[in-house]
Amino acid sequence: MSKLGPSKDKTLQKPADSPVGSGDKKEEKPIEDTILSEKIAAECLCLLGNTYLGDSYAYLKLDARERMLTNIDLIGCYQYIQFINLNNNLLNNPQLKVLAKIPCVIVLEINENLLETTAIPKLPFLQALIMKSNRIRQVVPFDHENLGYIDLQNNQISSMDDRCFQKLPNLLKMSIGNNLLTTTAGIKCESLFRHQWNSSCTDSSAPEEAAVEEDVAEEENAADFTDDIISVVSWTLDKNTE
Repeated sequence: MSKLGPSKDKTLQKPADSPVGSGDKKEEKPIEDTILSEKIAAECLCLLGNTYLGDSYAYLKLDARERMLTNIDLIGCYQYIQFINLNNNLLNNPQLKVLAKIPCVIVLEINENLLETTAIPKLPFLQALIMKSNRIRQVVPFDHENLGYIDLQNNQISSMDDRCFQKLPNLLKMSIGNNLLTTTAGIKCESLFRHQWNSSCTDSSAPEEAAVEEDVAEEENAADFTDDIISVVSWTLDKNTE
């Protein structure tokens, strides 16, 4: 019995000590990787093309998916970026304030982060805003005059009103499936209702144009929409800078 006692203590102590040490090291790595560094940015920048001024070339896209980022302050140094993908990170709303330093963002994807509201800085050229699978409860008024597509699926939104859309004259499509909405009553957006409305609401007060589509179809439509945007980037920027 005396031999078994000490041997058990030792075997229990060693595994207990070693995971603690290794656990500390593992915790340090995510902390380093959560900040958007120049090294990470260099790996994420792509799509070389003309800047919106047309007088030089720059990288137009930042694809920083699945980087566990909690700080993207460095993104403000890349003022010519037009397409930003920040899916599957750990970003909250305050971290998005830096986007105000990038005047020509056209497509912004921030799926599967820690967002609790739709609040982002005013982006005059923004055409597609995709915020699926966050923790969004509050939809604040959008202020992006060229915004044509909004995707807020898989959040915790329970109410919306027409004040959110008063400054969106070009909104063509909005997807809000898999939220806590029970009705679309009170949501009035003329440009949206003239086109396509996608919602999981089946309340009789919803507009006649309302339609429920499967998630697969939504993904395909979103991809087609953003592809169309990319194909007319130069035309859009030229049109709005005249």
